[in-house]
Order: sequence, then structure tokens, then C-alpha cells
Amino acid sequence: MYPRDVRSFYSVGLDARVPIGVFSVDVEEQVDNRLIIGVKPIKWGYTTLSALRDFLAGENSKGIKTQAHMAFPAGLGHSLYFILRRLGFRTWWFKMVNADPTIVPLKAGNDYEVLRNIAYLHAIHRLVVIDKLKKPLRIKHKTATPTMHAILMISGYNHDKHLIQQHVPRKIMEKLPKITLT
Repeated sequence: MYPRDVRSFYSVGLDARVPIGVFSVDVEEQVDNRLIIGVKPIKWGYTTLSALRDFLAGENSKGIKTQAHMAFPAGLGHSLYFILRRLGFRTWWFKMVNADPTIVPLKAGNDYEVLRNIAYLHAIHRLVVIDKLKKPLRIKHKTATPTMHAILMISGYNHDKHLIQQHVPRKIMEKLPKITLT
């Protein structure tokens, strides 16, 4: 899910339309410390916030931990979570990555490309930083997203350099793998 405009959540409420999608993610390891991350769409489209809330509430009430993955710049976090709580969402229904999916890791021209970028960001964050690098490099929870941006930087993709400068030491930067997005 990508909230294109938080202001519309305030003014329109549960009738606000948001793009959502389901993607398949593949990660292949190469010999030269390089990872290839592929994202394929299974289904994507638009829905209202009320339909999304009903779906997440229904799935989570059955004991199935279903979360919507989203990405947005850090400055929107507090106001977005505030309005989502006011609209009846639980914050643990969402997995968030601190990045602007309209430009990170690839520039997006439409909603499909924004959703694809969100899938890339969560794949790098979860499958590379958390699952592969967290224990060997002793990456803490608060530095996982800056480490994701550092991987994007050394691989030549768009990134947030301020997060990297504040949280990722040079010793860790030298040990990070390069990635290729397909």
C-alpha cells in the first residue's frame, strides 16, 4: 500500500483510494558477493481504505498475521500513523520502510512502479539486511533501514544519503553486498 497523499486521508477518510498489490520476490546469490533481486507482480489495483481495513481486521481476527507493506518518507510517519489509528487501523497491521518509493530505488512514473519499488525495498530490508546480514555484521534494529540505503548506494541505485551518514559506519559499508534489481 502507498499513501500518495496523507492530506486525502484527513479530508476523505475511509473512502480514500490507495494502490495495493501482491508481488513475488526472488533473491539469487552470485559468487562475487552480489545478489540479484527479482520482483514480479501477481496482482495489483486500487481499493478504498475501508475495504483494506475490513480485510486486515478479518484476517488478523482469524489468527493469521497479515500485514500491509508500505514505504514513505520519515517526515510523514507520525501524521500518517495518527490518521490511520483514527480510522480504525492497528499500527502493527503495517510494515513500514523509511524511504520515498517514488524515487527510491528507481524513479517511478506511475502507481505500479511505486508498488514495485515498495516490494524491492521490503525485499532488500527483510531478505538481505535482516535475514543475511544482521547476525554476521551485528546490525541493530534501528540501523537496518540505513543499511538498506547503504546497499542501494554502493549498488548505484537511488538512496537517502543522510540516513547512511548518520547511522552506518565505514567498517560495515565495506562488507555490504552489491545488488542488482530485475
